[in-house]
Amino acid sequence: MASLQATADGRLILSQRRLTVLLSALAMAVFLAYGCGNDDGPSTGNTATCADACARCPMPQLCSDCAGWSTRLRDEFEGPLYACVVREADAGCPRDWERCIDEAIGVAGDRDIDRTFRDACLARRTECQNQMMGFADDDCVASGAFLDSAVTDAQTCIVKPCAEVQACLSEAFRGDRPLPRADHHAPS
Repeated sequence: MASLQATADGRLILSQRRLTVLLSALAMAVFLAYGCGNDDGPSTGNTATCADACARCPMPQLCSDCAGWSTRLRDEFEGPLYACVVREADAGCPRDWERCIDEAIGVAGDRDIDRTFRDACLARRTECQNQMMGFADDDCVASGAFLDSAVTDAQTCIVKPCAEVQACLSEAFRGDRPLPRADHHAPS
């Protein structure tokens, strides 16, 4: 299983699972904000949109709901992510998103809330692993992609019993709760 890796400069590298989680979140955000087939969103100039990135390098978890993901992701993360994917798409899609997520998190920068959450979450993960009930570290290190409100929701998860932490983090970051415009997912 892939795990958290740190580079020499202290940046954290996302595992494959973290990539899937973030891409799923990104897809929803972009669709809600811009719509996958519409570039009339708030982007200007050379800023790439989810639609641009998905046209070059489709990622089903993200591209199926760009707008939904946009409601959870920081603007400082989204713009650099999509620009990177568009720029790097010719080199091969699967690695582009992973590398671009890492790059976009670096561009967005660590906030105090990210450092506090990461430290507490990783400490809780260690406690849970010691009880043979560990959870993936992906959500612990990916908070820099998400809005403060999502990180605040995630902070409430780390005090839960170990068996509940992962599901709670998933809900906080990926919005396993209803989204605005979620009615288009209802069965007909």
